[in-house]
Amino acid sequence: MDKDKNQETIKILEDINSTLNAEQIMNVIVEIVNINNLLVNFKKNEKLIISKLKLIKSILNNLYTISYTNFESINKIIESIKATNPIQGSTIAIKETKDFTFVQKINGNNIVKFQSGAKYVGNLNGDKYEGKGKYIYKSGDIYEGEYKDNKKEGKGIYIFKEGDKYEGEFKDDKMEGRGTYYYNDEKFDGLRYEGEWKNDKKEGKGIYYLKNGDRYEGDFINDNFEGRGIYYYSNGDRYEGEFKNDEFEGKGVFYYSDGTRQMGDYEKGNPIGKHVKMDINGEIETIAYE
Repeated sequence: MDKDKNQETIKILEDINSTLNAEQIMNVIVEIVNINNLLVNFKKNEKLIISKLKLIKSILNNLYTISYTNFESINKIIESIKATNPIQGSTIAIKETKDFTFVQKINGNNIVKFQSGAKYVGNLNGDKYEGKGKYIYKSGDIYEGEYKDNKKEGKGIYIFKEGDKYEGEFKDDKMEGRGTYYYNDEKFDGLRYEGEWKNDKKEGKGIYYLKNGDRYEGDFINDNFEGRGIYYYSNGDRYEGEFKNDEFEGKGVFYYSDGTRQMGDYEKGNPIGKHVKMDINGEIETIAYE
């Protein structure tokens, strides 16, 4: 390591926390340089790299508490050390205050690994996810798509570990815009929703397909059928009218598959008051419901 660069690195570290002494600083520097060398063969040396990062973290924790206020300074330290001993195509950075992160560049792809087991592969802008990327969560969920300022933004696919899948638009890390949600749970086999989303909820116009062949087309509010819509039954019947909390609520017309139709008010899915029923021949019948 170049002597002048070595002294420059020590100066940066001393500026972060005056309580650090030269011996402790050099211990940190040596371990980081060692890790840079090990990154040439990351797969083979992964366990050793993790061990050395834990050692660095232990040293730092014994000296001072890492905070967001000195995060930028820590990154400068890393950049200074890299300049003294550059490794082609590889880098390392401290990404979070509570967890060290590996950042490795292979064939133009940034690979970010967290000690928690999560991993990001894709474009970076500084220390932020920006552009196209894939994030594998420690829970097993996977997101692949567009990012902006560290958040899911634009088009993408989110696959839940249970098997459910959303394909569509995201905004500010939420399902928002137009998208399709496929259910893969045994209870909802074949069920899907196509339409508008807001803040991770079905909101706006959409179509909801049920596994039994029924479907709903119309307005959604807060994940529910709400507003005006049409519910199609697999046997050919249908209801057109108002909905609330997934049920017929308000004025509506029920069309039977034989051509008969019935008009009136509904409450919580049930007909109320007087209804007018007309058959295919034009015969009219008045029905009173309690």
